[in-house]
Amino acid sequence: EDEIDLSAGIVLKAKLGDYVTEGDVLCEIFGGDIKKVEKAFEEMLRLEYKRNKAVEGYVEKKKEANQYANQILATLITDGMTKNEKIKVIFDYVQSVYKYSAGHQGTVDDYTVDALTGFKTGKGDCYIANAMARFLLEREGIATKGVLLKGTDMNHLMFMTNGGDGWYYYNAYT
Repeated sequence: EDEIDLSAGIVLKAKLGDYVTEGDVLCEIFGGDIKKVEKAFEEMLRLEYKRNKAVEGYVEKKKEANQYANQILATLITDGMTKNEKIKVIFDYVQSVYKYSAGHQGTVDDYTVDALTGFKTGKGDCYIANAMARFLLEREGIATKGVLLKGTDMNHLMFMTNGGDGWYYYNAYT
């Protein structure tokens, strides 16, 4: 659905989603069927508009999630704490404020959006609880990797984190 007819005589210099600044050359048009060129160019503009709208909404959500995270971390983290101590205090925090609510509410696509939902409501499923913890850990500079477990009767989202001595599974949803 989001493809451009490259046979139209357009050579892309940047992929959709690449960071570009004003004045960057996005493509070169070298001829070909003018109708194909026009159609391909219109599709490029449509996709770029679609991407910019998605990014625009994401930037606002990430900014809001960062504000929540900064307030939370200011109350949890103290000078001299090790990464493993930070990992534990963030786990304890999520456990103390998060309440399970039946029904799938999160998305595997973006833990920032799920973290924001959790920060605002304090409830959700495993996606929400783990997104809250993961976002706080990342904001604190602790590396994480998402893990999606798929089974015959359930899907479960958790992640891995590294406190400096290796990667460990981390599940804030209990």
